[in-house]
Amino acid sequence: MLAVIAVASREGGGSLNPDAGDLGVTAGWGHNGEGGAVMPGKGKAFERDYTAREREAIAAGAASLGLSQEQAFKLMGERTIDVYLKRNCVLEKHSAPRLGVHHRRL
Repeated sequence: MLAVIAVASREGGGSLNPDAGDLGVTAGWGHNGEGGAVMPGKGKAFERDYTAREREAIAAGAASLGLSQEQAFKLMGERTIDVYLKRNCVLEKHSAPRLGVHHRRL
């Protein structure tokens, strides 16, 4: 079940290259403020429904843990959030709604 959560991928396909900076966080999640304080930014995240494949993987993972599908989605939420680290690098299927993370649709 956890293998399908927060998977880093390149938007549009292809491989991520850490040496080329693909994993750098540049999507505006924060910036330096006065006195060295880190100020929050607007970031980039999109809430969406799970795909059928994602729902099947979560249900299978839940079953392997002795949980029902209903229990798994009660814990994880019925929707998911894709969180962008930068323009072309996204953490897909992040369970942020259950972690108390707030987001804006940009």
